[in-house]
Amino acid sequence: MEIPNKKLPGLSQLARDYLSRFEKVQNFFSADFRKWEKYNLLANKVRAISRPHTQELIALLIAQNKEFNCDARTLKNIERLGDSNALVIATGQQVGLFSGPLYTVYKALTTIKLAQELERRLHLPVLSLFYLVSEDHDFAEVQWAGVVDKSNHFADIRYEPSGRQDRMPVSQIILDESINEKIHSFSGMLPETEFKQDIFADLKKCYQPGTAFHTAFARWFQKLFSGYGIILFDSADERYKKYVQHIFAKELVKNITAKCLQKTNTELLSQGYHTQIPVHKDRPGLFILQNGRHSLQREGEKLRNMHSGDLFDANALLQRPEKLSPKAVLRPIVEDTLFPTIAYVGGPGEIAYWAQLKDLYKEFASCFHVQVLL
Repeated sequence: MEIPNKKLPGLSQLARDYLSRFEKVQNFFSADFRKWEKYNLLANKVRAISRPHTQELIALLIAQNKEFNCDARTLKNIERLGDSNALVIATGQQVGLFSGPLYTVYKALTTIKLAQELERRLHLPVLSLFYLVSEDHDFAEVQWAGVVDKSNHFADIRYEPSGRQDRMPVSQIILDESINEKIHSFSGMLPETEFKQDIFADLKKCYQPGTAFHTAFARWFQKLFSGYGIILFDSADERYKKYVQHIFAKELVKNITAKCLQKTNTELLSQGYHTQIPVHKDRPGLFILQNGRHSLQREGEKLRNMHSGDLFDANALLQRPEKLSPKAVLRPIVEDTLFPTIAYVGGPGEIAYWAQLKDLYKEFASCFHVQVLL
């Protein structure tokens, strides 16, 4: 049974119009996600793009996914990226405790299903990819998991590791012994079933002391989706950043995100919509990784670390791209530079911020053709 979107709580007017009155927002998006023929047009455009680092990226993905204990089907799908006709359906999310909200699982399932359907319709290799937002520093958003307990009450489990520093990327947080207590508490909240013992045995294997927080998430995710072939991409892995160094350069030198978002935001507001991502005219769409993940601010010809006060020349920063981290506004550009993305599966908030990106895509490359899907 389909639930009318007007009955769903928390949807912005922009998201509601996207889902049911697309003609009102079509100027902010590349295509109507409900029209299958549009995917064929997008596929032709995406396949025409040259990605010179594909083989190196395949090797990196194999290494990452083996670290996450993936199965043979995932490895086979990674190899299929080497096909010049291959396409990707992408999604992503912060790496929440014990896989985070159910919403994260639904996004992955939708991505897998859409990839299967488009492969059938387009007669091309279409692969599902999950972008691990593992370099994010907002630990408060990922340190907990909610559960309806055996008394039908909502409860949450919160994990607070020892030694965590402010604005530390999640990928740098290492699970300590207290994670065992959290798993035990989680188990105690749920009724006994024929599945429970095996599920919690697997969960404990993934969430072991000494394991990075995001690695535990990825291993659990691969366990949940074993057999579906979903590819995980660890965005905290500095080895990929040299492939998008030119994106970082254009952003630091030309201040693209601020200029483009200011223009598109004016259009959105004039049509009665909100702007999901705030924009600051002097802050680029990149963080600096220096004793945490911190914003940069332009000061004349220099860029200042807003945490430490250190000043940097843009060219000096670009010599070490591994020390730069894309913000949410720049992440789609990075993702589509790396992968032949034909569609992105997002939630209501992501639909809203994708509407802000139309001019950004034009500035960075006319070859990017991505569509947001719920």
